[in-house]
Amino acid sequence: MAYIKHAILAQKALPVAPHIINRWVINRSVNEVDFAPELEEPSSSAVLNTLPQASVLAIITVEPASGRVLGSHWKVSGDFRNTIKFDASRLYANVEDQSLKFNIVLPPLMNFEFNAEGPHKNFSKWMDWDQLFQHGSVILKNKKGSVCASDKEAILAICPQAASGMMVRIVIVPKSLGNFIFLVNVIPGTLDNLHTRCRDQGLDLTVVHHPCLKPCLKNKNNSIVIPYARIEKPSDNLCMGHLPVVEMIAEDSDRRLLPVSAALREELFALHRQATYIASTSGVIEDALNGDWPSNPSMALPTGAGKWPQCPQEIDSNSGETLCFNNSLD
Repeated sequence: MAYIKHAILAQKALPVAPHIINRWVINRSVNEVDFAPELEEPSSSAVLNTLPQASVLAIITVEPASGRVLGSHWKVSGDFRNTIKFDASRLYANVEDQSLKFNIVLPPLMNFEFNAEGPHKNFSKWMDWDQLFQHGSVILKNKKGSVCASDKEAILAICPQAASGMMVRIVIVPKSLGNFIFLVNVIPGTLDNLHTRCRDQGLDLTVVHHPCLKPCLKNKNNSIVIPYARIEKPSDNLCMGHLPVVEMIAEDSDRRLLPVSAALREELFALHRQATYIASTSGVIEDALNGDWPSNPSMALPTGAGKWPQCPQEIDSNSGETLCFNNSLD
């Protein structure tokens, strides 16, 4: 498997100065302003107008009292403005009118939450279609492209097979320094339905590798490339690549203890290296979910993506001693 290569990631890993780490720290929940490419905290709302359509950010959570790294998760900001289209008969079984097509517009991407636990953090949690109706849009069209229905009741009157519901999630995979592959997964049903199916298959409820639809996002491609929000400059010599936001929520910010850079880098690299991917399921997704799931689903990386490199061991610039942290990933 090819590894992502870049001079920044191959630098000698030296300790990061506390004043630089402090610039990454926030004492609140992440919002869209944090996706600004500059390290300094932007104060003008004009910054939001310069942000890309969608971008990715790594969030590392730290215990303020001890400076201990607790974990990490992804966050995606911005809007995906393209309409996602797919046949109703591709998602649901026994759809009589084969010409019916769903047209979905995703809500603002900050609405998607990513897991902070488990091995597949690059898959967001499922969002049910009640949230899609509330924050985005779900429209059912016919073969002529005319709108048949744009609210749940009207959709179910025309396509009763959709009564089981619908869920979507987003998936991100590192492609190169500064770029991520962005995909959307769609399945029929509710989260309770999915959990029941997981139990029937003898699998953990948090499993992500199950049958799903990956609709086209642009032209005939089921993925697009979006940027990472904060990229290290070559002159920074941090050996981080993608600069994180460090979440340290404390009542008294003067009493927080900053984490060491080696632990931050270790967590950041591990988050990147945990990214996996699944291929789209052929046939009707509802039938595939109700049947026997593949025992060894494909988890290779998508075309154009590579494996994030190993986290380098940090060198103490004063003593020359190597600071070893346990990296359990291969």
